[in-house]
Amino acid sequence: MQPLSGNHKQQTIISHCLHNASLPHSLLFSGLEGIGKKTFAMTLAKMMFCKNNACNTCPSCLQIEHGIHPDVIVMGPNDKGTIPIGNDDEHEGSIRWLIARISLAPVNNCRVVIINDAHTMNMQAQNALLKTIEEPPHNNFIILISSERNQLLPTIRSRITEYVFNPLSQEELTAILVHNGVPHEKHNAILAVASGSASYALILSDDTLYAMIVDAYRAIVNFVIHPEVFSHDLLPLLQALGPYKTIDLLINIFRLHCGNSFPSLPWFDSYLEEETAVEIIKILLELRRGLSHNINIRMALKGMLYSLCFSYYNKRDTLWI
Repeated sequence: MQPLSGNHKQQTIISHCLHNASLPHSLLFSGLEGIGKKTFAMTLAKMMFCKNNACNTCPSCLQIEHGIHPDVIVMGPNDKGTIPIGNDDEHEGSIRWLIARISLAPVNNCRVVIINDAHTMNMQAQNALLKTIEEPPHNNFIILISSERNQLLPTIRSRITEYVFNPLSQEELTAILVHNGVPHEKHNAILAVASGSASYALILSDDTLYAMIVDAYRAIVNFVIHPEVFSHDLLPLLQALGPYKTIDLLINIFRLHCGNSFPSLPWFDSYLEEETAVEIIKILLELRRGLSHNINIRMALKGMLYSLCFSYYNKRDTLWI
């Protein structure tokens, strides 16, 4: 098995449990988006079926890599951004479908289920899965992956063994950028915003996407400092990255205002006060929490920014008087 970037301690502990037949049957890999949680979950699945410790070349590894292994189920959100409970056990990709699949005997000695972005299950779906997580059928291993562990029910978190994955170091991210052929002169600007996430670093290596994120940041800052009409169109960015990644990257930028030193980036507005940046981050976090309720992110952002400006300038005028 080739070691993955970062989180070597977590990988070592989990691999040790597997080789000593003490791996918990229900696991949660939690941590920031894009730091290798799903990649390691897939590697762990390969290790369970491969005779050469996830060689990536045997039939079993190749089947897992291409999503056709009969005993490895990988699930994630649908095109609506959720993992549905499903109306019946024939609704493929739903929780009821999964429970029905798990109840059947595996083709080989065991089965591995990987549920990516597990926090996108609603409360009903999580409750439906609870008993299976608590008592999986023999030789079934369930791995939940989440960058939003607090959106998982406490009853699920209390019945599952959690491994927390940490953000990658600047050196580890730099190595990934070099491996992917990203020019050295772009590294500092990318690392400042990626916040330890490999997937975000690679997104930001795309000049067009980077510019779209920066434009959205500038539009928010300009509106807060000089409030008139917030007319910036977020739709192209939301379509390109999705709402979660868009909000995360904006939060990463505004967090740069919350420190003793500012990054030397030509587009960074050092005049924005830290207090205001914190309020904007609170708005973005509130929007992130609201995504599970299908809010209109563009309209919600406008409304919340207007409210921020109204309270901010009322406060300022009161102090002036």
